[in-house]
Amino acid sequence: MKDWRADVRQAAAAVMRDLQASVLLDPGFPLDGPLAVTVLFTVARPASAPKRKRTWPCKRPDLDKYLRSVFDSLTSSGVFRDDAQIVQLTAAKDYPGDAGMLGAPGAVITIRAIS
Repeated sequence: MKDWRADVRQAAAAVMRDLQASVLLDPGFPLDGPLAVTVLFTVARPASAPKRKRTWPCKRPDLDKYLRSVFDSLTSSGVFRDDAQIVQLTAAKDYPGDAGMLGAPGAVITIRAIS
């Protein structure tokens, strides 16, 4: 999880730099107030998983462990002040190529301020 957290922090820092450099957007970090977060985790499909049958990644690491590491990384990188600000959460983990997932292991994280 240490490498994962570092990757999330690095990606968050790059996105914040891009947004702050934009003339059109000034989100102001860290984000304040209530937030809605969506996180879609794409995990590696084990070689033993059937190729023609729909399977689910119902093994460790748990979804809540992934979420905790993402929230800790986003807090420490200055995206938001505290994960207690998250009042709406949608999360999923699945294998590459399944509906809405990346083609390789990783995550898509969307954060929206609720006004």
